[in-house]
Amino acid sequence: MDTPPPLSVRVPAKPDHLAVLRGELRAWLTAAAVSTARGGDIILAADEALANAIEHGYAGTDVGEVHLRATADEHTVTVTVTDHGTWKPPTGQPGLTNGWGLPLITALAEHVSLDHADGATTLLARFRRTT
Repeated sequence: MDTPPPLSVRVPAKPDHLAVLRGELRAWLTAAAVSTARGGDIILAADEALANAIEHGYAGTDVGEVHLRATADEHTVTVTVTDHGTWKPPTGQPGLTNGWGLPLITALAEHVSLDHADGATTLLARFRRTT
């Protein structure tokens, strides 16, 4: 299987950059020979993580950036999304007081972790290359 160099893209934390990030990730997944169906799952999860970083991490400010990174080996694709905004822990039930972003990402990935230390929040999601 192909393993392209890591993808690393930083953009301003603005919703209009989500389409650019999805396009970059889609092209990278194609180069990594990830199937269209599996790539769709990965793009959906990454888009949710990026939207969360923009919406929640930088709420009330128009200053900041998000960083999308993707790596692959012969078995897995790992996506990380990092912001330097404000961490807000999930509260309540999805759909009532929170969105469905984290539950969706968790359902699509084999492993998800959140780290909010050193002034940054990083979501790491690991996916099998094939379903």
